[in-house]
Amino acid sequence: MEKHASRFCDEDRGLDWACVPRLFSSTLCIWQEEAKVGRPHSWRYRDCLSVSCEHRDEGFGQVGFELSTPAIYFQGLLVTGGILLAVLAAGFAAGGLRLQGRMDRKRYAKLGIIVLLLLVQNAVVALFTEELVFRGLVQRQLSRSISPLAAILIASTVFGIWHAPLGRLSLGLNKRQTVMYALGTGLVGSVFGAFYHQSQSLVVSGFVHGVWNGLVYAIWGLGDEFPSLLVSRNEALTHPEYGVIGVLGLSLAVPLLLVAVV
Repeated sequence: MEKHASRFCDEDRGLDWACVPRLFSSTLCIWQEEAKVGRPHSWRYRDCLSVSCEHRDEGFGQVGFELSTPAIYFQGLLVTGGILLAVLAAGFAAGGLRLQGRMDRKRYAKLGIIVLLLLVQNAVVALFTEELVFRGLVQRQLSRSISPLAAILIASTVFGIWHAPLGRLSLGLNKRQTVMYALGTGLVGSVFGAFYHQSQSLVVSGFVHGVWNGLVYAIWGLGDEFPSLLVSRNEALTHPEYGVIGVLGLSLAVPLLLVAVV
């Protein structure tokens, strides 16, 4: 392990930001090799982190495992909910969305429970996997050498690229949807990165990540993996992560958020 760790880290200085491309390429290698034997993503992230962070003299608090004020969680809820509400309204206005079946009280209650469960599940999983890697490691290390805005944008770009093979192989997206998915998730990653920068808390960015995924999975679905509340006539138009409306909405909202936060 020490031999591999030295490729990325110096025992005194820790991970240098210039080594991030090698960190990303190693993460992809781990994904490609271990996907064959069906190991969960959390194992691959753990392996990547153990290679990249060996000999680092940092505690959980320095990485960002700290709670923040209630106001910032509420802000995260408002921002993610607002973006998705705008995308939802635009999708209905364009005639590309309709409800899947008739809605009644029981179905609304079931939807609320599903969203809540997905939110908690995704927040916890994201906190110890993607948020830990892309915000707690990559963005935080980059921000020590370059501006916070550049760090957010670079980490989010890597985050989007990371999702491309997942969209193609795991979610069954076509080539065009895969490109849009990488772009959309990169923009969403900027939202998570902005809240991490503002709070310096992975718990906050993990919460925002969980809210986003919980709402998207429950309402729109995702590829062939998740059933949805809505039926889309054209996912390439209406989906918030790989549809034109979604990516356009994120392209308008993310710069405003970054200007306000960074």
